[in-house]
Formats: sequence, structure tokens, C-alpha cells
Amino acid sequence: MRCAECEFYNPLDANMGECRESPPRSFPVPVKTLGGMEIGYQSVFPRVQNDAWCGAFSDSDEVREVPLGKPTLVKS
Repeated sequence: MRCAECEFYNPLDANMGECRESPPRSFPVPVKTLGGMEIGYQSVFPRVQNDAWCGAFSDSDEVREVPLGKPTLVKS
């Protein structure tokens, strides 16, 4: 599944968007105050390309036949 097909994808333009599958992430940023520079925090959703993928919705579990004829769950 590509990001643009995901229900948690929020398009920003023709090629980029935000992934809203998880809560926003916080990053330290410099903030200018009256007392000088301090560290503040900004929360943002990760920016992703619309044709990217993360695997959160990947169907990687498959049922395959083993030689004995019993189905086995195999992680790809």
C-alpha cells in the first residue's frame, strides 16, 4: 500500500503529505526570547512522499503449504 492510498495520509501538495498514522513527533527548535535563545519544542506529523510506503499496513503474513501438507504461517 502506498501512502497516498492510506486513510491516515493527509496530502499537502501533488507529491507530499503528512502521515497521521501515529501522534505527531516533537523536535527541539531554537526559540528567540527576551532573555536570549532557548530551546522550545515543535510537534509535527512526519512528511512523506505520496508514493512511499511504511509497511504498517503490509500483508507480509502468508499461508504456504509445507511438504507434509499442513499449512504454516510464514513471515516474509
